[in-house]
Amino acid sequence: MVHELAHFFCQHLIPVTEIWWKHRSRNKNENEFEAKTIAWLVCERIGIVNPSESYLSGYLNNNSQVPNISIECILKATNAIEGLLEPQRIEDGLLAKKDEVVKKQLREIKKNNVSLTSPPNLFDNI
Repeated sequence: MVHELAHFFCQHLIPVTEIWWKHRSRNKNENEFEAKTIAWLVCERIGIVNPSESYLSGYLNNNSQVPNISIECILKATNAIEGLLEPQRIEDGLLAKKDEVVKKQLREIKKNNVSLTSPPNLFDNI
């Protein structure tokens, strides 16, 4: 999953329309090396064993140079994926900021001093 998210955040995927996101035109080796590097960084930092390390070391054993990759893109994508892995507070979510029903229910919860450690069912009254 991390590897596929890396392709998304590095803009390797071809969009249906350019309005969605800009496509970074790279060759397959560059795309794979970036995605595998991100997968290795994210998984290594949280203690998940993944096959990216063997791909990267195999690539470097068989090639004299690292492909033309973007370190900036790798670091930004790694940061974005790690941000997705962090626990999110319900009050900080998009629904809590944009949806009036959810906002109202959160105000009631706060007024009644109810803990949000286990999320309430916000959709009971819908």
